[in-house]
Amino acid sequence: MLVKTRIDAGFSHFPSGLNGAVPALPASECVVTKSFQDSRLEGVTALRTSKKVFERHWTIVVTHSQELLDGQRRGIAQVLGKRRRALSELQWKLKRSQEPGAKRKGYTFKSLQEAHAQNLSSGQYIQKILHVEIRRQRGKLQLNYHTDAHALERLTATTLGRRILFTDNHQWTTEEIILAYRSQHHVEAAFRTMKNPYFVGWQPLYHWTDQKIRVHALYCVMALTLAGLLHREARRAGLELSLEALCRELSSICEVINLSAPIAGKAGRLRAATTYTEPTPTSSRLAEIFRLNDWKAR
Repeated sequence: MLVKTRIDAGFSHFPSGLNGAVPALPASECVVTKSFQDSRLEGVTALRTSKKVFERHWTIVVTHSQELLDGQRRGIAQVLGKRRRALSELQWKLKRSQEPGAKRKGYTFKSLQEAHAQNLSSGQYIQKILHVEIRRQRGKLQLNYHTDAHALERLTATTLGRRILFTDNHQWTTEEIILAYRSQHHVEAAFRTMKNPYFVGWQPLYHWTDQKIRVHALYCVMALTLAGLLHREARRAGLELSLEALCRELSSICEVINLSAPIAGKAGRLRAATTYTEPTPTSSRLAEIFRLNDWKAR
């Protein structure tokens, strides 16, 4: 019921994703896509079906990526190596603490179970693969552990490398659903940009009333939108820059007005001469893309 409440309250017609084992689906109800036109989906395969869940109809897409699978297996192998070394060291300490004349404080069953074994076997997928057993034999505590290779094989066959996507945009193609789901990182990047203290940042906030804060939020979002448009145009022109790098390059373009006093002994107004900072190759290219030279003082 908790999952149903979250979906009903927070779903906004945008593709969402779940991790977990993929159940067996009848082949007659599925459409399999083995390749996509978009180069960003190279090596991705997908299975599409529809289901009624929590009284709503959903289009469900299960994706499989070899790149994701390889990355997850590498991550699991690294974590397993660290956990096994830590458990081996814990075994040695436990053995030493129970030897006659040991000076250090010994372990209890509870301390081993709660403070050590559970922590060392926790984590995504790890608790299914790494099994730790604590028992008392002949009056002494023993800690044993082993890696379940069959569990890793089951995870590889049913879970690793896969994403379960669901949406109620039934008219979208499978490729559009996957790309829309993957584009969520742009939204996350926008929130990170709003925390940048130098460019398009929310802070500092010199307002206290709700009305002023709402206005502040409005022009922050407008600034982020404009910066995003600039970023898109720069990328379309072939400049692969982050939004922060683009703002830094544009900020380096400065107009300087030098005021000179009249010639000695003559009355008159101050003379103004306009110059510009020395551009970098990137800032020169940006000035060309955005036609900034059209706004130079004549």
